[in-house]
Amino acid sequence: MNDVKSMVELLLSADCPVKQLSGLLSGMDVSAENVSELENIVTLLEMHEDEIRRLRQGVVLRIREYVLASYSDGLRRKRGKPD
Repeated sequence: MNDVKSMVELLLSADCPVKQLSGLLSGMDVSAENVSELENIVTLLEMHEDEIRRLRQGVVLRIREYVLASYSDGLRRKRGKPD
């Protein structure tokens, strides 16, 4: 778990590459010369968006499972039922 904590701390302390890209693209006009490059950027962003969504949903699901199991254990102990 320390590896995960260290990685999260590293990610949170680093500049967000999406914000950097947003700043770069904010002043850029779309032209015949860069439309293909911009379409490639959109494709890459969509791929990463899917990865982030899957990761977030997986973590949320595991948290909910843990909370439900903890709640169920507490109810069983209150009622005096074995696991």
